[in-house]
Amino acid sequence: MKTIKIKTILSAIFVVTLFAACSKDDVSTVGTVNIAFADKPSDLVVQIFTIENERTAIYSKQLIGKKSVSVELNVGNYVIRPYALSLGSTLFTSVSFQITPNKNVNVSYNSNHIGSIVK
Repeated sequence: MKTIKIKTILSAIFVVTLFAACSKDDVSTVGTVNIAFADKPSDLVVQIFTIENERTAIYSKQLIGKKSVSVELNVGNYVIRPYALSLGSTLFTSVSFQITPNKNVNVSYNSNHIGSIVK
């Protein structure tokens, strides 16, 4: 009789634990890229492309009065290509990065306009 009670109690504890462990998980499919510039021209435009399609920008914004921007993106592989609108302006390097769920990627451009991922 004691064995049946113990098995019943253990089964009940197992079921309660199982349901508690199966609570709805927050599954995210987005992350954020933070892009900062140490020195930038006033007419700087930041463009982001997917690796799969580097012809059509999925994000394009002129940074007026700002030295940084944060963009929320879906999980995937991307390329940042900043450029200045004025002809003969400073060139910037492209930076490739990967977005993973609930993570931030920090990209920094130094005063020589070379970009890198900051760990």
